[in-house]
Amino acid sequence: MSEIKILLVDDDKSIHDLYNEGLAGSIFTKKFAGNGEEALKIYNAWHPDVIVLDLQMPLMAGYAVLREIRQTRGDKTTNVIMATASTSSQDIRDCITLGIQGYIIKPFKLKEIGNTILHYIQQDQRKSGASLRK
Repeated sequence: MSEIKILLVDDDKSIHDLYNEGLAGSIFTKKFAGNGEEALKIYNAWHPDVIVLDLQMPLMAGYAVLREIRQTRGDKTTNVIMATASTSSQDIRDCITLGIQGYIIKPFKLKEIGNTILHYIQQDQRKSGASLRK
C-alpha cells in the first residue's frame, strides 16, 4: 500500500500527541488541525486521503466540516472517520447519512488506532472498488 495522507482534526492537543504516537513509523503522512476551519484550509491545500474528525470542536464542529465536504463540495471519495467521545445514536446516524467510513469512540487504544483506520479505509475500498490516490 502506498503512503496515505491523513488529516487528524481535534481541538485537544493531547489527542494530537496520541495520534502521532499511535501512527508513528507507519504508512501515514500526517497533518493536524485544532478546529474545523483550520481543517478545511488544510483539506483545500493538501487534499488528504483520509480525515479523522472530532465531532465536537470550537469555531466549527466536526459535523459541519463533514457536511461541508460531502454536501457543499460534493467530495464523496475522501475517507472520513469520526473519532469522538459521543456515543449518541443520533450523532452516529447523522454522520453515516453524510457518508463516513467509520466511527471511533474515544478513548481509543493507542496500539490499535492505525489498524482501525486502515480497516475502515480497506472496507470502503472493497465496497467501492476504488483505491487511494497515489
